[in-house]
Amino acid sequence: EEQYKNFLENLLAFFEGWHDKEKKKKFMIDLYTHAPLYASDEVIKLANEFLKSFKDKDLKQGGKSDIYYRKLVLAIRNEIKKLNKDKSSLREGDFEILKLDD
Repeated sequence: EEQYKNFLENLLAFFEGWHDKEKKKKFMIDLYTHAPLYASDEVIKLANEFLKSFKDKDLKQGGKSDIYYRKLVLAIRNEIKKLNKDKSSLREGDFEILKLDD
């Protein structure tokens, strides 16, 4: 669970108002080195799709990166819940990243 918390914290750095080059780098290092040891296949695939979405330059709110972010958060949440034998009733639309005012 702690690894996923760090993973999501670093993922946040990709969004407008939250940009942080060091956290982006940490996310990618984690994705390519640690995540293969603890993350589910679905989480790894969605994280890669999230990164690919930035190549498409579809960065507007509600764009591909937002869609993959929501799917990724839900997959992580469901994986943790499954490990704890719980069920989540949240859906993709329940997750949003809002820009902070500087």
